[in-house]
Amino acid sequence: MTLETPFAVDQFVHDFTLVVDNDREAYFETIDMVRAKKESMSAISDTMREGWAEQIAKAVDVLRQSGEVESVTIDIMSQMLNGWGSSAFDRIARHYITKESEA
Repeated sequence: MTLETPFAVDQFVHDFTLVVDNDREAYFETIDMVRAKKESMSAISDTMREGWAEQIAKAVDVLRQSGEVESVTIDIMSQMLNGWGSSAFDRIARHYITKESEA
């Protein structure tokens, strides 16, 4: 039996959708946004990517202000959580467009 390690972007998309799909508030907020954007995949993707970047920036700021986490650790976390590019969020947007159309 061979175990394959997913590409990082595949894992990010999987983890992102897994968490949002299992959080009632986040799920319905996302579906409402999909409906508001009228199935424009690029608009949905851009909105999600920008929202993600804003939330990561806020989390990083909280960590920096706490003084409890080393700066280099915060920088690594920020680097790992940002920079996924539009393709990851395009895939996430397609996931929620499909979910909305199935509803």
